[in-house]
Amino acid sequence: MAPTDHATEIVPPAEEPEEMPLPSDANVIFLGGLFVLAMLATAYVASEIVLPLVFAIILKLLLQPALRMSGCTYRGYSRRCC
Repeated sequence: MAPTDHATEIVPPAEEPEEMPLPSDANVIFLGGLFVLAMLATAYVASEIVLPLVFAIILKLLLQPALRMSGCTYRGYSRRCC
C-alpha cells in the first residue's frame, strides 16, 4: 500500500489518435484487391485438405466421451471394445 503523505500525480488522458486516411494511390488499392483474390484462391484450393481435417477433429471431440464410457482401450482390439 502506498504511503498517504505523498501527493499523487494526475496524468492527463492520452490524446486520441487521428483516423488513418484511405489510400489515394490506385496501385495500393489494386494490390489490396489482388491480395484478397489470392487469399480466396488459397482458401479454395486448401479446402480439399482443411475441411476433412476439421471434420475429423470435430468428430473425434464429439465421439471421445462415448468411447471413454464404452471402455475401449487404444492398446489394440479387446473384447470389451468390440
